Amino acid sequence: MSALKLRRAVPITFGLMLILAASAGVLIFNNCPITRTRSNPSGEFISCDELSDAYSLKSKTEERMLDFEKLRSFIKNFVTEYGAFPLGQSGDEFINATYYGYMALYLLGEYEFLKDDKVRRALDYFHDEKTGGFRESFGGEPTLQATLWGILIYSSLNISSKDFNLLSSLRFVNTTLSNTSIEELDLIDAALLLNIASRYREVISNENLTVVETFLRDLPQYILDFYDESIGLFKDSRVSLSPLVQTHLVLEAMAWYNSSTIDPQLAESIAYGVLYCRYNLTDKKLQGGFGYKEPTVFETGLSTDILFYISEKVDSNAPVREIIKNETFWSEVFAFINNSQLKTGGIARNPASSKVDVFQIFGALLAYLAKDRLKSYLELSITVKPSIQIPIDYNGSIIIEITAKYFKKYLPLLVGFAMIYNSITKETYNISAKQEGTKYLIIPTQVMNYTFGNYNTTIYLWKNVSLSALSVNSSLYFRIGYNLSLSLSKTIICPGEDFNVTVSAKFYNGTPVNGSTFILSLLRTVDGSIYMQKFFEINGTDKVTISCKSPINASLGEYAISVVVNDTYGFNHTFAREVIQIDDDVIYGEIVGKTDKYYVGGRILIEVRNLTYNSTKVPIPTDPTVSLEVRYRGSGMIYSKLNGSIFYDENENQTIVQINASLSPIIPKDLNVSLYLMLEWDKSPTGVETVKLFNASLILEELDIINMTVLLNNSLTPISESKLYIGGSYDIHMQLVHIFNTSYEVLIENASITAYISYLNKSWSKSDARYNSSLKSYQYTLYADPNLPELLHNLTIRVYLEFNSSYKNLTKSVYILGRPEVIDWSMPSKTHVGEYFFATFRLICSETGEILKNVSMLANITLKTGSRNRTVTAPVVYTNTTYCLSLYAEFTSNVEGIIYRSTDNLSLFNFSTKFFLREKPFVVDPWMLPMVIIMVSYVSFITLRGKYLRRIPKRFIIERRV
Repeated sequence: MSALKLRRAVPITFGLMLILAASAGVLIFNNCPITRTRSNPSGEFISCDELSDAYSLKSKTEERMLDFEKLRSFIKNFVTEYGAFPLGQSGDEFINATYYGYMALYLLGEYEFLKDDKVRRALDYFHDEKTGGFRESFGGEPTLQATLWGILIYSSLNISSKDFNLLSSLRFVNTTLSNTSIEELDLIDAALLLNIASRYREVISNENLTVVETFLRDLPQYILDFYDESIGLFKDSRVSLSPLVQTHLVLEAMAWYNSSTIDPQLAESIAYGVLYCRYNLTDKKLQGGFGYKEPTVFETGLSTDILFYISEKVDSNAPVREIIKNETFWSEVFAFINNSQLKTGGIARNPASSKVDVFQIFGALLAYLAKDRLKSYLELSITVKPSIQIPIDYNGSIIIEITAKYFKKYLPLLVGFAMIYNSITKETYNISAKQEGTKYLIIPTQVMNYTFGNYNTTIYLWKNVSLSALSVNSSLYFRIGYNLSLSLSKTIICPGEDFNVTVSAKFYNGTPVNGSTFILSLLRTVDGSIYMQKFFEINGTDKVTISCKSPINASLGEYAISVVVNDTYGFNHTFAREVIQIDDDVIYGEIVGKTDKYYVGGRILIEVRNLTYNSTKVPIPTDPTVSLEVRYRGSGMIYSKLNGSIFYDENENQTIVQINASLSPIIPKDLNVSLYLMLEWDKSPTGVETVKLFNASLILEELDIINMTVLLNNSLTPISESKLYIGGSYDIHMQLVHIFNTSYEVLIENASITAYISYLNKSWSKSDARYNSSLKSYQYTLYADPNLPELLHNLTIRVYLEFNSSYKNLTKSVYILGRPEVIDWSMPSKTHVGEYFFATFRLICSETGEILKNVSMLANITLKTGSRNRTVTAPVVYTNTTYCLSLYAEFTSNVEGIIYRSTDNLSLFNFSTKFFLREKPFVVDPWMLPMVIIMVSYVSFITLRGKYLRRIPKRFIIERRV
């Protein structure tokens, strides 16, 4: 173990350099350690600056949630016709993919789907009845690793021994291992074996599976030796799986074996090893993802699971705890996961991919589980039988029935227990929950006797899925004492009104209670404060009626009438409770300072005096929360809600409300409003009193733009707001103010604003502004269109006024500067008549060097042939940062051209060229060749004959004479 501790030192050193600045949401790296790059995880190194940039956390952004309905539909359709899952989007079924698929279905609340015959058939195909082992894919031979995955499936789904012979599979494992040394096991085999052997340790011992027992003793240390201190993760080079996957399987196995095996020092090293696998390059789509080589949703889910599990094991002052608490960090992680969901509902490997497999689906759901984002879909309903008040002489069982609903469906496979505490005897009992049908049962009388007491009960239910658990807990109480009932003559009363409470206390056999003191209380449910209390005894009578009266100045809202027994058996062992409402109308005397018109964003200063209850005419109490709601008169929607104060004036013996606050700085939907005084004692229907005060009108006078700043895109330094260069993108920040009473300015929030430059009766660079509530300014991006000439342009800021469906146009002046300059001009050296002339070039801003795109240009072309000139206009086409000019001529000519910007006829470039008439080469018609050959042959014959046959040979003459 000393060598292992030494190897842990490096990742812990890494960890000390990963301190989270929680307030800024940034991971700061000091004294940068060596770390691996994504391209070569085992060898190359990156610098401190690269690390710091890579792990800097961006500002928190809104993230969309997973669409569980689409995901549920997708994964059910993703199951093959044989009920299992392939490794990828298609192909053969594999048992490891099937395990993750079934776990994903369970996390989506689809347990009923997992009971389908098709799923059972798939498990039969994987299982080899002859040997008891499992196949990796249908039709294959059983293997050790496949068998371990198979046992894991059956264990996770709690499949009973009737449907699965666990012992035969464990014997197959035992037999296979008898011919295997521990060194032959790769890390995946070892982790799965430790997981299964730890789950079924008792069965293995009872069945004398000695080989497995021997391996179980040696496996933990064998696995720990695979820890790689250079990366902070477990890694077996014989395995192609990511070290993140290997580490996750190891931790899950260790959790089943003995969770203390991973000590705080090793836990911290692993945590930093996982954090180093967070994506640290520049692709924004991949920010927040985890992966050893590339970020994937599967590895991100495993990493999330590891980090939350590890965070409970590291020291309380470890910096990694601060990282895991940081919500900005997790906002990026879940944005990565959520953005990986495709329109089909499936989960891709990452937001830049379209490849889907079941591992990514499981990873997404596992991250949600680890971060407790699935807990809100799990609900418990609890019933105590016979009731929460049980008589001491009751002779039946006390049964607590629990129904667990997950995604509105019954959720099986949970395990749990209840912790029961008797507040009188101070005894504590623990009892396991038992699943029966669709309910979980807890029967306290199996571990405790009937004794007087108030039993506070906490129920825990959970299902371990990987390192995290789908869990829920709830608290309740039941009491053992007497049968106590009470009834009220009225359930809604006014302050100061009389009412009666009838109480009956008996044993289960019907005998009235004698010699006990009963305490009746009227108390506020919102805070438990007691308004009235009475003591009485029943003394063996069947029932007793008590006359009560609510306080004359009682606060409005929900109350409870409670009766509790105090006797020699203790206090609070018998209890009954009924809800009662105190309700009344509130009226007022006068309103001081009201007017019939108010400016948008202006102050309202009024005083509502002499507030009393209508029934008693006494001043109302001063404990409600006070506000003024300004509502649109037509729709009743709230335009503005202002806080107020309430106090009691002893000199004038009256309750007064004061409102001194400003209206919302929002352009209203309607100018006609009504003002309502809201008095809230609690959230019950009678605890909120609405008092209409008066009607009024809103006034919107002058709007203006102030504090306008311009930033070159991606820059933080403001530049002059009046000078923008063509081709540049500028971030504009500005504030919209409402000016009234000549000088009073109020910042207007959430207005609908569009900004654009007007030129040639056309809108240029149009952009919608968005409001930044933290900076209290509107922001939009203005592109200085390169088609705009160098002029002082009007920047029009159009504000939509919803109350009359009109627009208010505000104008600011901006200089658009910069002239397009032609670069990279390219044209052919010679062009022939009847062929096209092509010239290409690019444009930049002469002042900034910015590449200019989509500039609208034409070319005036003059074709000169002798004394005749012909002028044409040719378009200039833009594509892929390059402009192209094309010409065509049918006769020889000299060409002179001027390229100009079409919006203002600005000349940009002069060029000249010439169209030449192509010289025709000598061409022989092949059909004339035979005739030419004949003629040449004939001429040659005549010539030769004249030269050589003009003389007659002597021999021929002699022969003729003879």
